[in-house]
Amino acid sequence: MYRYKKLLVVLSLTDNDQSLIAYAHSIAHLARSESVHFLYSREPVEIPANLKKQYPWMVKPIASAAQERVEALVNQHFSELTHCKIDIQIAEKQPALASLEKVIEADIDLVLVGVDEDERHTAIKLARKAPCSVLIAPTAASGEITNICLGI
Repeated sequence: MYRYKKLLVVLSLTDNDQSLIAYAHSIAHLARSESVHFLYSREPVEIPANLKKQYPWMVKPIASAAQERVEALVNQHFSELTHCKIDIQIAEKQPALASLEKVIEADIDLVLVGVDEDERHTAIKLARKAPCSVLIAPTAASGEITNICLGI
């Protein structure tokens, strides 16, 4: 049996992340994965100078808020898995590019990505270009693995 030792979960900080993290928990538990990497990436947003003066709170980096939110989501599901190393990364790049870089850097075995309106393009790019397996989870999925189909 092929073991998924290193997982990458591509997060979008939407409602779909709950089921995606639940899938990652199930797979990490069943495969006794060594590490699970969580990645939230978004393209950098350039704020015009006049808006920065008018709304100085907009200049605050989003990375710290995203880090806190991702940590809270991950701690809900992964607190009892002691055999798994957890890594959280926040990046300001195009999500598919940041994900592919992480796959190469960490030698990932399985990428988990959600699919909704915003993430659809990321999921398609990862499925086409990733050198590893990609699990694409639908938006309203429960996160439980109940039926497995094996194609021979």
